[in-house]
Amino acid sequence: MPASDLTLTLTNYAFTFSAPPGPGRHAVRIVNDGTQPHEAVMFRMVPGKKGKDIANWVQTGMQGPPPGAPVAGITAEAPGKENILLLDLTPGDYALICFMPDAKDGKPHAAHGMIYDFTVAS
Repeated sequence: MPASDLTLTLTNYAFTFSAPPGPGRHAVRIVNDGTQPHEAVMFRMVPGKKGKDIANWVQTGMQGPPPGAPVAGITAEAPGKENILLLDLTPGDYALICFMPDAKDGKPHAAHGMIYDFTVAS
């Protein structure tokens, strides 16, 4: 695995960074410590919008302008697996969302709170 400067841990149902992401290039080690597959889809948010706005927009059929734009991410990562995500972040507001269906009720993990809003400061 290549060297990383940040770690993003996925659990049921949360995202946790080892340190706040700053502007610039990052190699993010993504670790699934959950018991289900998870994904991490990163959006750059429209000012004033949050990750829950993206989740609601998707859930209601993507009507109207999106509250953010996808910028990076990983698809389904099995429990216990790792991945590296290369990012080049600019200052602004971002959100991480997991849209994987839950093993118990089939709802997206975002519906269980797996949404993480963060700001990259200048």
